Amino acid sequence: MEGGEKLLSLATEILEKHYWSEEEGVMRESFARDWSDEEDYRGANANMHSTEACLALADITGNDEWLKRAHRIVHRFVHEIAGSHDYCMPEHFNREWSLLRDYNKDKPTDSLRPYGMTPGHFAEWAHLTIKVEAALLRREGIAPGWMLHDSRALLDSALRYGWAPDGKPGMIYTIDWDHKPHVTVRAHWVQAETVTAAINLLKRTGSPAYELWYRKIWDYIAEA
Repeated sequence: MEGGEKLLSLATEILEKHYWSEEEGVMRESFARDWSDEEDYRGANANMHSTEACLALADITGNDEWLKRAHRIVHRFVHEIAGSHDYCMPEHFNREWSLLRDYNKDKPTDSLRPYGMTPGHFAEWAHLTIKVEAALLRREGIAPGWMLHDSRALLDSALRYGWAPDGKPGMIYTIDWDHKPHVTVRAHWVQAETVTAAINLLKRTGSPAYELWYRKIWDYIAEA
């Protein structure tokens, strides 16, 4: 596309200059229009999608720094944060990394920063983690052993707390801090991310349990 290379260069320059935090190994959240007044927030959702962006940039540019950044984001949010919360992913932190448990308690259905935890994001992080593992294996021939373990554990938690907790089929939107259903809407993207995690883990492990879940979720999608 005409102008594509220039646009890519500008975008990566902004990401590196303003958003990437080398010290923290994550992406910052937001700023005022003049890049002042950084928001006092660190979020799992933005960094989850930033992991996708870093993987894409590594492929497009051939620059391994983007793969290293994807690796660092996943290590922080998956291995450290989710790993210390029974492989459930807390979403909201301040810039000092204090967990904001009551964040958006008055906005439980917020589309980007809902209160509590989001099982669909556990599943999304699960398939992103093994995609980072695959990229590392492809580029470097080696990847940390925790990646497959953590990916499987994340999907297990997603299904344990998110699938039919109210007795009805489908993945719900959010759970509270006691892992109880909070917003029980069956958002389309939650089903999509969970079925994607199931098929990726099936391909990675060959375990028939993931095929069963893949088919079960697709049956629900087809009938919903």
